[in-house]
Amino acid sequence: MAKVLLSQKNVENHICRETCSLHAGKNMIIPPGIKDYLQTIGISIHYGPKPAKQEVLVEPVTAAAQATVEHPAVTGEITTLTKRIVAILRDEYQVEDEETLHAICLQVGKQINI
Repeated sequence: MAKVLLSQKNVENHICRETCSLHAGKNMIIPPGIKDYLQTIGISIHYGPKPAKQEVLVEPVTAAAQATVEHPAVTGEITTLTKRIVAILRDEYQVEDEETLHAICLQVGKQINI
């Protein structure tokens, strides 16, 4: 079987949006630039045998966090990081204001250059 070299042109075809992950099998070559890109958009890379369909690779997002992520106030690419930030703010700090959640997510993004 031929090896697959991931590039900007084909990387989106290999990303599983449901789990925010990319499964890297033995036949896949992932250049450092593509790894950086995947990290920037919140996609994790999983190596080894492909998991069964029922196996979950990321922790579930709370219903409250999911509702906020889908709210129009949270714009741009929704990443695992954004979901986790919203979950922490809602569950541990009881932040409910959509504008505050949005502002904090943007500020964190700026701080880590995404």
